[in-house]
Amino acid sequence: MAYLLPWVALSVLVALFAYGRGHNMLAVFGFLLLGLLFSPLVALIAAALIPPSDQSLIDKGRAKQCPHCLELVRPAANVCSHCG
Repeated sequence: MAYLLPWVALSVLVALFAYGRGHNMLAVFGFLLLGLLFSPLVALIAAALIPPSDQSLIDKGRAKQCPHCLELVRPAANVCSHCG
């Protein structure tokens, strides 16, 4: 019983880490469940290795789409590196 509270707390921290990386809320809930059911370490590795979706990066303002080739570029970019 003494391990239950740290297990839940670490799982919540992994979910917050996944949210901070730009994952959408459904994925964050999945990482929380993964941490609760298996291990917070497994969920942390999965959250670190799986890239966030393109749409969540656009919604959070961390990227924008090039109007010509639709590749993701940084918000401050004036010229796309793919199409110039």
